Amino acid sequence: MSFNDDEAEEDRGLSDFQEIDPKGRVLELRLAIQRANFAYYMLDSPELTDADFDTAMAELKAIEASFPELDDPESPSHKVGGGISPLFSSVTHLSPMMSLDNVFDQGELLRWIGRLGRSLEAVGSDGSAPLFFELKIDGLAVSLLYRNGILERAATRGDGLVGEDVTMNVMTIKAIPKVLKERGDGGAVPEILEVRGELYMPISAFDALNKNRQEQGQGRFANPRNAAAGSLRQKDPKVTAARGLSFWCYQLAECIGGPSFETHHQTLEYLKEMGFPVN
Repeated sequence: MSFNDDEAEEDRGLSDFQEIDPKGRVLELRLAIQRANFAYYMLDSPELTDADFDTAMAELKAIEASFPELDDPESPSHKVGGGISPLFSSVTHLSPMMSLDNVFDQGELLRWIGRLGRSLEAVGSDGSAPLFFELKIDGLAVSLLYRNGILERAATRGDGLVGEDVTMNVMTIKAIPKVLKERGDGGAVPEILEVRGELYMPISAFDALNKNRQEQGQGRFANPRNAAAGSLRQKDPKVTAARGLSFWCYQLAECIGGPSFETHHQTLEYLKEMGFPVN
């Protein structure tokens, strides 16, 4: 597959922002995004729809790119949305746990593919490579750390560098293996294995939870993502256990004492052998 597409390299220019006050708009967007991040990640009660949030973030990034003097390393455009609740101990990730980028149309997708191709060429590749596609499950990202095949720690993404220790709650989720399987080829279980994936609430569990809450006169969750986040971040693991959460694995972040891999697909096949659910 070729990664070059000259027509896809058109970006928003200064003319797109001539009718606005860029400095004022940047401050307005940053405040709105910070408020939305707090409501979404800390309160599990979104103020903006996903589409409105993505639109605001895209506009902020575009203005900052067109007016570099307005860019700021503390801008939410340079940070991973999230935070640490005082209910949980903090955990420093072995490596930064970043969020996914997104695109809104075919042109943006082609521009992303073009950038990927140039990155490959910069390291000596011919600028082409197969792509691997996975479904995006809407939940919350978690990191699972195994030592000699035993689940030692589970953490939320938090701000990307530091997350929340939710080990006791994750231990109640049936889809997450607590002890890794022996591989079919007789290979040893890695000394250290860090797996990242999406903790989510299936639609059936979400509907049952909201029905139960309504019958008890409690407020309904707005969507399965926030229901999953609220269910994981409980002081009492029994509450988490009763919520029907599940898990999909999408990344092998660390593997010490295990095999090496050449493709992402190989890592997922390996994790599947170890007992992790992959999509």
